[in-house]
Amino acid sequence: MTNIQTNTLDLILAAIGIDISQLEPRAEDEGFRLELEDNFAVELLQLKSGRCRASARLCMLGKGLITQETQLVKALELYRELFSAKPLIGLPSLAITDFDNCIRLVKDLPAVANSNEADQVLKMLEDYVYIAQAFKKTFVKFEGDSP
Repeated sequence: MTNIQTNTLDLILAAIGIDISQLEPRAEDEGFRLELEDNFAVELLQLKSGRCRASARLCMLGKGLITQETQLVKALELYRELFSAKPLIGLPSLAITDFDNCIRLVKDLPAVANSNEADQVLKMLEDYVYIAQAFKKTFVKFEGDSP
């Protein structure tokens, strides 16, 4: 077990082949957007605690309050259905972001102190990406169903 003393975001970027030394220095509150496929991206933000926040947009909220309420109820129902069937350690959270008016699935990944923890965090990120992508596809289909 080697001590690697790196922050979680840098570890993730290195693991996916992004050479951190070649990037422009980033502001403290800036993250990275990883485009994984059409209409699906995961945003990564390093937190001061050493943790890294992963966030995936599920959908933009509608303009009307009734539409927003319907979207939120469906998102909560789907969340409850998915995660009550197979509880996971460190569940992702549903969040609404005011900067883009979206429902998001959010997961905080722990700070990394050694290579064993690094492997665990990378596995957690991989699991999160699969869950977020499946949630988004299911939610969009569910969202598009007629009443």
